[in-house]
Amino acid sequence: MRRYANIGVCIDGFSMDTKRALDCAGTLGFAAAEVSADNRETSPLVLSSSGRRHLARLVRHHGMNFCSLGTSSFGSSLAHPAKIDRIVHDSEGVLRLAADMAVPLVSHDVGDLLALDEVARGHAAGALRTLAERADSVGVVYAIRSSRCAPQDLRQLVDAVDCSLVRISVDPGALLASGTDPLHAVSLYGTQVALGYVRDALRGRPDCAGTETALGRGELDLEGYLALLESTGCTTPKLLRRERVSDPRADLASDLDYLQARLP
Repeated sequence: MRRYANIGVCIDGFSMDTKRALDCAGTLGFAAAEVSADNRETSPLVLSSSGRRHLARLVRHHGMNFCSLGTSSFGSSLAHPAKIDRIVHDSEGVLRLAADMAVPLVSHDVGDLLALDEVARGHAAGALRTLAERADSVGVVYAIRSSRCAPQDLRQLVDAVDCSLVRISVDPGALLASGTDPLHAVSLYGTQVALGYVRDALRGRPDCAGTETALGRGELDLEGYLALLESTGCTTPKLLRRERVSDPRADLASDLDYLQARLP
């Protein structure tokens, strides 16, 4: 079986239980995997110590590195004062889960951060500083992403925290769908990029979201995006990400071949 070096997959895209999804990913030849910490079977609230060890072994059994845990605030914003304590609490649990399984990075969709006023920006920065302390205590990179945040604002927010373990993850498909140019975003994020997903989409607008597509069928300049990721110094695997597919195994296999053919 061919192993595709430095290409990983978000296994939620297979739309099946974790064990079968990892089996599919390993069979297709992915070298790395991201598992969602939001699923019931892989949640920090559910996985026991033995369950955490078993999941880490299962990823390795299929010949892959366990490169990241994914999590989302499900529409709640990191700058929302009424919800921020819960978001921080949940994120701390995911960071501990990653540390227990020797996963080096947590990628967190932190929600809508558009048009932050000074108070909201202070809330978000305070939450990130708390999570920076937690990330530092367990030695796990905490990489935030938001498709509804001006790229320069996200960069400034992370810079203000001033912690090498608080970084940025990039989902180009989500950025395109919200009307943001992912190449412009990556150029602004620069060396703060810790993880790059690979996903294509048709461009949307803030008031009308675009739609995910197969790689090469949307508006992502894939070669330009990969080159920019390289220029940031990001060395983590490129993670294929799909959310809406009719035949997950076939569609992810097709995306994998398309990406492999275009890697430098």
